[in-house]
Amino acid sequence: MTDDNPGGGRGQTRILIVPDDLLTWELRESFLDRRTFVVRTARDADEALSISEAWQPTLVFFRSDLEGMPVTSFCARLRSAVGDAATKLLMFTDQIGASLDDAVEAASDAHLISPIEPEQLLDTVAQLTTAPRRRSRRVPIDVLVETDGFLDSPAALANSLNVSEDGMLIEASEHLPIDAQGVLRFFLPGSPKRLVIKAAVKVAVDEIRLHYALEFVDLSPGSRALIRQYISQTGGVR
Repeated sequence: MTDDNPGGGRGQTRILIVPDDLLTWELRESFLDRRTFVVRTARDADEALSISEAWQPTLVFFRSDLEGMPVTSFCARLRSAVGDAATKLLMFTDQIGASLDDAVEAASDAHLISPIEPEQLLDTVAQLTTAPRRRSRRVPIDVLVETDGFLDSPAALANSLNVSEDGMLIEASEHLPIDAQGVLRFFLPGSPKRLVIKAAVKVAVDEIRLHYALEFVDLSPGSRALIRQYISQTGGVR
């Protein structure tokens, strides 16, 4: 069982995933590892029930073929464990026929059929909880970014991690103060035009590795069009 934040995080959506297998780790790392989510995992149904009683998760995400316990029994015991808490039950399955019948009988709030697409998962989580949706798609990007004005020191270089029409995640060379504003200068891969964009530091995603989420300020139509074109060509998830 993994417990990265036992306190849960006030204002955050608490998601419990069971069981802790390769698929759930992929879901966690790729789609659910966001600052609005606190994600925990359980090895099996029994551990999930124990965690749920103490932690009162916002949503429990589980397989239809739980080992050692029928899914109908798991759902009934889970609702008993959380009491009056408004915990939502989201089941995913590899099968269409009998498993969907089980989902209805077990009274899960929603179900998804594997393979699960990122957009579909995040849409479903947003519908079942109060978790906000991303405003725009983001894509991984690996380019050097010149940062200027965020600190009193001269311009520095940062590594970009992803980009959207709203902002960029960077790995900085120095600590950046929250709400500091400055200028980003970088080239999108394959583009000869250097973008110069004003941005503000909004979140310290990882203060150890100096990862910061920056929000673009007054993005020009030309810069937005270039970023939108790059995202469209690359793909990406919300």
